[in-house]
Amino acid sequence: MGHPKQRAAAPRNGFAPKPDLQAREAERQLAQRLRDRCEWQARQLGLARGELKRAIRGFDALAVSTQHFFRKVRPWLSPEGLFSYLGPGADSNAHRKCVQ
Repeated sequence: MGHPKQRAAAPRNGFAPKPDLQAREAERQLAQRLRDRCEWQARQLGLARGELKRAIRGFDALAVSTQHFFRKVRPWLSPEGLFSYLGPGADSNAHRKCVQ
């Protein structure tokens, strides 16, 4: 039922080859470079998350202050609201006369 385990190739003399020291050192250096890069990327990701959190808080503050501003200004945005602020006798068609 399953496949037999494959054995490493043995030289003709019957002894398993010794691992090449240069190949092991190259693999060790590669593994270390990969670990270093992973740590660097993890730090960069943490910094990006912090910047994103600060940006989100800034946008939240902008949204709240914008809503507050428009609640204060909204009555003035209509011509009736603006001219009622200017007082009695203000011409609600004055803005049309200025444009012509």
